[in-house]
Amino acid sequence: MIFYRLSRACLLRGIPLLPLVLTRLAQTLFAIDISPGAFLGPGVAIVHGFGVVIGGAAQIEGDCCIFHGVTLGDRGSEWVGSNRRDGHPVVERGVMIGAGAKILGPVRIGHHSVIGANAVVLKDVPPCSVAAGVPAVITSSRDNPECRDNAPPAANA
Repeated sequence: MIFYRLSRACLLRGIPLLPLVLTRLAQTLFAIDISPGAFLGPGVAIVHGFGVVIGGAAQIEGDCCIFHGVTLGDRGSEWVGSNRRDGHPVVERGVMIGAGAKILGPVRIGHHSVIGANAVVLKDVPPCSVAAGVPAVITSSRDNPECRDNAPPAANA
């Protein structure tokens, strides 16, 4: 995270070449590739980070836990001649991303959600959900105090 924060600061200040050097150094030393163009908010924890890749336009709001082998990137639509919209994911606060998970394309992972190990997420995940599988599907919702406090009021029937 220190290498990422330094390279991001250099990028934002318009210092050429140094962000690339710092990123390559982190790749060599830790096998973690975080683009300096990505936004990682406060409280992002990378646990056993070997093999983590976070693409250039990805956004992680903060207070998230990311395990080894996770990829946040685009789908490469331009390489396969697809007309689908491409981009990087947005991860809201309090998300846990399991080992080996791939979150690809312009998807949004809702706050306090859990992405299961080795899941491949290609669609939005609502807040307070658990997503697993290939491709990932919503398997359940989380009973979390943060989710209950922010839940919309139930409709009276």
